[in-house]
Amino acid sequence: MFKKLVDRAVKRLSLSREDIDANDEKQSREERGRLAVADVQDRQKAILFGTIQSVTYYPENIRPLIDATLFDGTGTIVLRWPGRSDIPGMHAGVHLEVEGTIGVSNGVKVMTNPLYRLIAEDNVE
Repeated sequence: MFKKLVDRAVKRLSLSREDIDANDEKQSREERGRLAVADVQDRQKAILFGTIQSVTYYPENIRPLIDATLFDGTGTIVLRWPGRSDIPGMHAGVHLEVEGTIGVSNGVKVMTNPLYRLIAEDNVE
């Protein structure tokens, strides 16, 4: 019993910060019963869960558009809202559940105009 605990602790300590974050995201996604980004295909409807890694706001005078990158522990997908210049509460680090149809553009998974739900930290685990 003690050996198993020590082995698990050593394994956890030897993981990189990225591995730990990926494991945490994967566990949160699985607890919510959502699909993995790595498993979704082009033109598939899906509900995904993860953390926003980055948000890009494009200048309104050029083209109102918001791109956000969602990470779920298995991969990333770009969430795109054309015609929007702001989404209150949307920033890096926020947990999000999105629903929509997957597209693939130049090998990058994209979900355009997804329905989204900002998830409070208390409801993540």
